[in-house]
Amino acid sequence: RKHMNKDPAMKRLTDNAFVFLVQDLSKDDPFLLYATLASGSNAKFVSLDLMRQNKNLIQDNNLRKLFHQWQMTHQYLFSVNNKAQTFRLQEPQKYDFNVQNT
Repeated sequence: RKHMNKDPAMKRLTDNAFVFLVQDLSKDDPFLLYATLASGSNAKFVSLDLMRQNKNLIQDNNLRKLFHQWQMTHQYLFSVNNKAQTFRLQEPQKYDFNVQNT
């Protein structure tokens, strides 16, 4: 969102990646999810949002689990250290972990 431009660490991020910021009041989750899905199976997205609100809208339990599995293998999480003006990316899971039933 646009208010993130105020964060000093954003300069380093925008110097190293294409960044598209939406308006602060927009509902950006559907846009982010659509853009990621439309960009192909290897596309990833960066967000602090765990998308709980979106997951809770999915009524079908199997579809909700599928969304969660997709999210865990496509979402980069990040943290910002304002003092050091740095950020750290946490990569998505490389593998999908499922308990096997017999």
